[in-house]
Amino acid sequence: MTDPGLHALDWAVIVGYLVALAGVAWWARRPSATTGDYFLGGRDIPWWASACSFVATALSAATFVGVPVVAYGGDLSYLSANIAALIAIAVVAFVFLPVLFRSGVDTVYGLLGQRFGPGAAQAASIAFLIGRVFASGARLFIAALAVAFLLNVDAGAVVSPGVVAGTVVVLVLCGLGYSLFGGIRCVVWTDVFQAGLFVVAAATTIVVLLGMIEAPFSELVAAWNAEDKLQVFKLGLAPPGADGTAPGFFHPANVFSLPSLVLGMALINLGAYGTDQDLTQRLLACRDARRGAQSAITAVLMAIPITFLFLAVGLLLWVFYTQGVLTGADAPAGPDAEKRLLFPGFIAYHLPIGLRGLLTAGLLAAAISGLTSELNAMGSTFVADCYRSWVRGRDEKHYLRVGRWAVLGSAAALALFAIGCLAWQKQDSGADLLSFALGVMGFAYAGLVGVFLCALLTPRGSVWSACAGMALGSACYAVTKFSPINAELAFTWQMCIATVVSFAVCCLGRRAARSVDDV
Repeated sequence: MTDPGLHALDWAVIVGYLVALAGVAWWARRPSATTGDYFLGGRDIPWWASACSFVATALSAATFVGVPVVAYGGDLSYLSANIAALIAIAVVAFVFLPVLFRSGVDTVYGLLGQRFGPGAAQAASIAFLIGRVFASGARLFIAALAVAFLLNVDAGAVVSPGVVAGTVVVLVLCGLGYSLFGGIRCVVWTDVFQAGLFVVAAATTIVVLLGMIEAPFSELVAAWNAEDKLQVFKLGLAPPGADGTAPGFFHPANVFSLPSLVLGMALINLGAYGTDQDLTQRLLACRDARRGAQSAITAVLMAIPITFLFLAVGLLLWVFYTQGVLTGADAPAGPDAEKRLLFPGFIAYHLPIGLRGLLTAGLLAAAISGLTSELNAMGSTFVADCYRSWVRGRDEKHYLRVGRWAVLGSAAALALFAIGCLAWQKQDSGADLLSFALGVMGFAYAGLVGVFLCALLTPRGSVWSACAGMALGSACYAVTKFSPINAELAFTWQMCIATVVSFAVCCLGRRAARSVDDV
């Protein structure tokens, strides 16, 4: 093999990707006269482009880096999470979106303002902004960790905190480069380009790995079956073993058990698809509820085979690193394959020059596509639901200028939290980054999902009960997350408990002045 790390040809590929990305952003730009143009593209985004952008944001760098590790160390259980995604997207498409489009709101939280009063919309927006800093900051940290390793591979698997922090800043600046000035149109169309690169990177890796492994495919399947790596559901009642064995099908510590998926993971996905402006903004940018629903369902269906590609990468890396069927090498070099840099380590040490650049560009695409949409969503939420209520009577140019400043402030907040994640994960360098990202997302949704369900399914609720529901739901999730019960109770069940609390507290309010039928 050649020296590890990126070479001149790899850098040429990466620069080519960045130039192409800038070209797409330049082509997609449109003058923005209002905040509606800037944040919703005039509600004229094609449904299929919205779907591609939705997928690019939903998968992100956490999928690129984390999903192969899941398959390497376990099985295909993560694929079963699509059951939850399908349940959640059906609720969003046929319950949430018709009401949102009928209400004419610019953000999903505007619906709570119409149902309960402006205070509820502001509280939900603030809850979203805080939660999005947590979730998006964690994903930014994951991307920066992998990129920093690829750029400093000679340092080994342990990358210095300073290098990771510097990479965070560079990624944020790249995301700001066009999201700050181009608005949602640039975000969507660059996401379409980057989603394609994301898929090409995974497919290329699979082809290369199959070429490196000498054994016929039938022997690979036999090896996977011998270790139960092809199972989608974990059966049995066993608790987590001291030797690292996974919990059984019905054990509450098993994130991917069927009960956990149908209830807890479905609520997590409902929070992502229906109460998170980051993703619902793409759906609201479509022309009507029918196209928005078409975009949402298409996006989830597209995500299934893409997720499988990255799981397949993990299965093949398991063969590559553990089964002794390599071509031209007795033992693989690189970082410990069980650590969080499994996939980046393979890219740096074992891919041919040129392909390393392509895969690094794929990682950058995953990181930047998620980041730009998150910044745009945070800016739109602050302006539409908070600032307009606080400062009334200004012209659209003023609100548009504030929106851009809000995007800039959101970037700074994400960068600071991502750098803070260095200390959060310092104690366990082999931590499961995917579970880390998914678990952090619960803080964003624990209070919101229950309140939205109350707003859409009941006539109950008031400004104060809605605000109390959000606060107590998030607090309940935090208590379980940071207590000893966290080791025995998967975050999906913690989400269930928090949602029930949030829903019940919101329903304690008097009958709302407006029901969902009045919207």
